[in-house]
Amino acid sequence: PVLRRGEVKDAVEMMMDVWISEQRHEEDAYPEGRLFDCVHCGKPYRYNPKELKRNGKGTRTKPNVGLTWSGFRPSDDPCKYGYLIPANMFAVVALGYVEELADNVWIDDAMSKKARKLREEIDDGIERYG
Repeated sequence: PVLRRGEVKDAVEMMMDVWISEQRHEEDAYPEGRLFDCVHCGKPYRYNPKELKRNGKGTRTKPNVGLTWSGFRPSDDPCKYGYLIPANMFAVVALGYVEELADNVWIDDAMSKKARKLREEIDDGIERYG
């Protein structure tokens, strides 16, 4: 089955690493690790300055509140505020599935714990600031 493929697990790991770094977007955090070896990796990403304020960084956000930063809504319109609550709610649900996959398919306790921690941080951020 496709879920057992290493590429799927790697993609999920990358997704979590991006979300973790975007929790610290204001600090210019960026994901690191063996899966991030591209030409633009190793530095904060900036969008087109014509689309997002502050030279493509987007509006100012409060760091370390648990929420993940978003630059654009699903409609591709720029976010007025950096914390898109529906996207964070979706992440909480997705991370619950990651925990299940890590526990039952990939048998990866570290990944399950990472997903749980991230899910709880985002969920707490939604409760406090959403």
